[in-house]
Amino acid sequence: MIRHLSLLRIEEPHTKSVVFSQFTSFLDIVERTFKREKIQFLRLDGTTSQQQRAAVLEKFSTHKGRLVLLISLKAGGVGLNLVAASRVFMLDPWWSFAVEAQAIDRVDVPLCVMLMLDTSCWPE
Repeated sequence: MIRHLSLLRIEEPHTKSVVFSQFTSFLDIVERTFKREKIQFLRLDGTTSQQQRAAVLEKFSTHKGRLVLLISLKAGGVGLNLVAASRVFMLDPWWSFAVEAQAIDRVDVPLCVMLMLDTSCWPE
């Protein structure tokens, strides 16, 4: 994912992306990596207050330039307008594709949806 976002930084500097995970602990790891790599991001999860949520969504919609929204799958599945984004990264598969599809549908017309899988743990 970092490689893809780094390429976007060069090729499409104004692209906004949404990164979904069902695990907030996974988002914590991604957040640390983004800070180290100096990737601008916002975060939205179940601990975000309504006021903070509105501020995060407003900034994501109006920000000029590249920005990534880290969002928990449960917090981002319903009632969000993320049409400013054109890229979606699903960090882990959800038990129901319908839940994933609902989250992806928050992005109006995603140009790219990537499901990140670690194939090193699968037998050949």
